[in-house]
Amino acid sequence: MGDTVNLTCVSSDRNQSSGSVPAEFGLLSKSNVLSLVLNNPTGQIPGNLPLCYELQVLNLQRNQVSGSIPSSFGSLRHLQFLDSSGNQLSGNLPVELGNCVSLQTPDLSNQNFTGNIPSSYTSLSNLQSFSLANNFPIREIPVGFTTSAGLEAFSVSGNGLNGTIPADLGALSKLSSLSLSNNLLSGQIPVPIGKDFNFAVLLRRNNQLNGSIPNALGALSNLEKLDLA
Repeated sequence: MGDTVNLTCVSSDRNQSSGSVPAEFGLLSKSNVLSLVLNNPTGQIPGNLPLCYELQVLNLQRNQVSGSIPSSFGSLRHLQFLDSSGNQLSGNLPVELGNCVSLQTPDLSNQNFTGNIPSSYTSLSNLQSFSLANNFPIREIPVGFTTSAGLEAFSVSGNGLNGTIPADLGALSKLSSLSLSNNLLSGQIPVPIGKDFNFAVLLRRNNQLNGSIPNALGALSNLEKLDLA
């Protein structure tokens, strides 16, 4: 690829190109944006993509990429935006993503991941949103997301999650959208949920929660939707 190694932005959105994601993208060591939205590439994510050390934006949404997220992604220390939603990625969620210390908006929804949400993700202190909706089966929500003080949106609906709702989610003062619907969560709604009066969406449909509804939910002045069916 000769003179292209210094490219800083590669965008090929909505071109309906086919074939696999070129391994040569991994040679673009200076690139900070790679976007292939709605291009229908197939095959796996190149294992050498993390050689793009400066990569800040990786957008692969709504393609036909399969396989797993390479563990080498843990070396992408500048990655802020990651969207692989609407692909056919599978396997366990990579623990190594917890090393992407700059990550702000990972969207891993609508795929085929399994296992648990790695506890390493709770160390992502720059998170603003986290979406893992509609993967099945994902089993548990780890405790410890309080380190993500700026987290505004958290969506893990449609995963078959079991266990209880971690009480520490209620300690996230900027959280405005929480979606836990269509899982198998049990136990009581933690009292801290809603204590900061800024939830815009609160979804818990089709879980197995019991006990009483905390009085704090009635004080949510910005609550737009509450679904406990």
